[in-house]
Amino acid sequence: MRFLIALLGLMLAPSAWAQAVLWPAAAAPCNTSLQACVDAQPADFSVLIASDTPTNIGGSASGDLNLPRSIHLVAAPGYRPIFPSGVGIVASMNAATSIEVRDIGLRNAGMRFVSNGSGNVDVAVRRVDILNTSSGDGFEFRQSGTGTYQLRLEDSRYLRSGGTAAPVIVEAYAGTMNADLRFNRIELPDSTSSAYGIVGGITASATLNLDAYANRIRGSFAYGALCSVVGGGSTSSGAIKMRAYGNVFTPATNGQGIGICAFGGEAAATNYLLNNTIIDHGLAIYAGV
Repeated sequence: MRFLIALLGLMLAPSAWAQAVLWPAAAAPCNTSLQACVDAQPADFSVLIASDTPTNIGGSASGDLNLPRSIHLVAAPGYRPIFPSGVGIVASMNAATSIEVRDIGLRNAGMRFVSNGSGNVDVAVRRVDILNTSSGDGFEFRQSGTGTYQLRLEDSRYLRSGGTAAPVIVEAYAGTMNADLRFNRIELPDSTSSAYGIVGGITASATLNLDAYANRIRGSFAYGALCSVVGGGSTSSGAIKMRAYGNVFTPATNGQGIGICAFGGEAAATNYLLNNTIIDHGLAIYAGV
């Protein structure tokens, strides 16, 4: 019945899904693995996952699903797919690329989207949940190319129980990266030695503009629940700017961890903090080099 609903959704919304395929489907190339279906689509197609418990992902040697070009990977109407444990989503973008991932769940796995080329890339991740009990992987976005990387991570959730984690990493090694993180929720309810909740960092002459709005972060992080970092090897032509508005930080254990941190270096570093709520941490705000 839900497959029929998804199909009717395609039929009734041609403007939204004018170039879309359902997976799994009865006909090739979407009648085998999700990877085979994704690989067969031209750039900018939408692949709609019509299963709550997809099993035949068929990804790379590491087991992850690889997104080889511009694509919209989303849940079909009426579904909320959760990938098998250990299967994440990765992309290595060597040219101009646009990727959207929406309404998908990952278990004991993460996402890693890296830009390596000279083209501009646009990545949007919305309503993606990561639940990890035996893996510290999270959301990782890296700019190693010379173009501009536009990132939006929105309404997503990370839950880690039973160990250390790296929930959200935003890194710029070259070029320019503009990251907009809003309405996300990070939870590390047990007391661990995790370094950061959300960390934005640069090295060399890269530029990173990081906006963090209305995120909720629970955990006792050794360096900071939200942090901007100028890494080793940065130059005076590099720059990082973080704007943090309306975020809420709660420790896993009262009196432990740091709320917001900023570590400077050779590059220019600017941090704007407004209307954030930091509850019962060991330190509310820390700045150093």
